[in-house]
Amino acid sequence: MSKNIKSFTDQFTDVEIFKLEQNYRSTNKILKVANSLISHNKNRLGKELWTASERGETVKIFEAYNNDEESSFIVDKIKMLERDGYKNRNSYFVQK
Repeated sequence: MSKNIKSFTDQFTDVEIFKLEQNYRSTNKILKVANSLISHNKNRLGKELWTASERGETVKIFEAYNNDEESSFIVDKIKMLERDGYKNRNSYFVQK
């Protein structure tokens, strides 16, 4: 359980916790990976993220060796998506 929630529930005994578990933006495949990674956090408040959204594409992992490599990878992926006709600019944000 997070330190803030733990200290709050220690201070106030008549507390009810409402878990916000439904995700409206991510696909089911992304949430499965997120749940798997988050489950390793020993101090977390238990919850399982879920969505009514479609299954989605397989999650791909890229391990960059430094910030420059990571930045180049992201820029190249965005350029590829735009070149291939992807028009949903609300799905990503790049700040110069």
